[in-house]
Amino acid sequence: MAKIKAKIRISHKHAQHRMHPNSLANLRPPQPGENRNPFGRPPIDVSLTSLLKIELEKVPPTKDKNGKPNTRTWRELLVQAWLIGAVKNPILLKEILDRTDGKVSQPIRVSLDVRAEAERLAEELGLEPGEVIKEAERIMRGGHPS
Repeated sequence: MAKIKAKIRISHKHAQHRMHPNSLANLRPPQPGENRNPFGRPPIDVSLTSLLKIELEKVPPTKDKNGKPNTRTWRELLVQAWLIGAVKNPILLKEILDRTDGKVSQPIRVSLDVRAEAERLAEELGLEPGEVIKEAERIMRGGHPS
């Protein structure tokens, strides 16, 4: 039994020898109001969209029609290809216009025959139709129900 205790003592002594003296000083709970990592973990942005955005800003290793090295980014080349394609393809032209100017809004009209609905409700509840209509009009104008 004495040999086992000695081995434990030696390995414990050995572990303390390798530890830096300041390591234990840093092992304390944070104080109230103290934030040790105020900005949190930095975001890891590896989505396909973020990678695509990085690539779109690069200049592809291609040559233009005259054989000179290309100086335009992928983004500029894609925009040019879209515009050339839109001349022949109205669907592509509509897509470009929707993305630049926004979709054309279509007004929607809704009509509600409040009087007929109020009369139906009054009959269902056994009330006077005129009273129900007046109460509905007052509520629609911003008044509170009584």
